[in-house]
Amino acid sequence: MNDTNQEYATSEFPLAAALLCMQIKLVDLRPSKEGAGRIEFIFGKDEVIEKFISGYWAGNLRVEPKEFWNHTRELKSRIKAQA
Repeated sequence: MNDTNQEYATSEFPLAAALLCMQIKLVDLRPSKEGAGRIEFIFGKDEVIEKFISGYWAGNLRVEPKEFWNHTRELKSRIKAQA
């Protein structure tokens, strides 16, 4: 994971979909430094993103299942389009 003042990067696919459900803007996709065909999802940082990330890892973040599913499909499409 990469954490700068302007962006938050993660290669965790479910976290990326959950952040989209929370209306966090996806700025870009790029190849991960971890290699092995992994992708980093780059989000714009705002005042609430850390709260959502903490809630995700603690198992407390709740999202609407159909919205989560739609965002996973959207992310997969963007990954395939980039390949």
